[in-house]
Amino acid sequence: MGFMDDLKTDQRTQMLVAGIVFFSLAFPLYFNYAAGNVDEFEASGPIGNYSVEGTYSFHEIASGSQYIDDGSTIEITANSDAAGDEIKGKNLVGVRATLTYTDDESGGGFGCIKDLKIEKYIVNQSDNDSPSICFIPTATGDDQGYIDNFYKAFDSLNCKTSHIDFFKRTIKLDKHISNNSNFITQNYY
Repeated sequence: MGFMDDLKTDQRTQMLVAGIVFFSLAFPLYFNYAAGNVDEFEASGPIGNYSVEGTYSFHEIASGSQYIDDGSTIEITANSDAAGDEIKGKNLVGVRATLTYTDDESGGGFGCIKDLKIEKYIVNQSDNDSPSICFIPTATGDDQGYIDNFYKAFDSLNCKTSHIDFFKRTIKLDKHISNNSNFITQNYY
């Protein structure tokens, strides 16, 4: 049987259709009538301007420091239970997390002067007490900061240092070339 046949013979279908028609007409008519008879509308509930007065206090629930390896993440969790009786009976209305950052540059390499692991390894490849080392900083676009760190690192290891700037186009190779078999050229990426 189709819907039209049910509508003609089935009382439940007739009541369902009558209810749908009634409510689809009655609701819009009622809300239109109710909205038109309001003289003045005043918002109540969560909408409005509020003023909160009271005593504000701050309670530290956690503090500390954490070393995070480069590229790693850390999850910071804090629980108001850690404040103990300090906040008993008080409403917690906000949380402030203060994070500070310092870069210790302890990973080694030209940008990280602290332990010089890589630099010491390079110098130890030579039998010479004062090897000549030439830095070619093309991977960094001849960045002056990397060049300065190269000199700081290898000068502190008693090396004869030099570098070649390819981007500045003022290359004088004669001071970089050595007949010594202990000449080392290193390009960091």
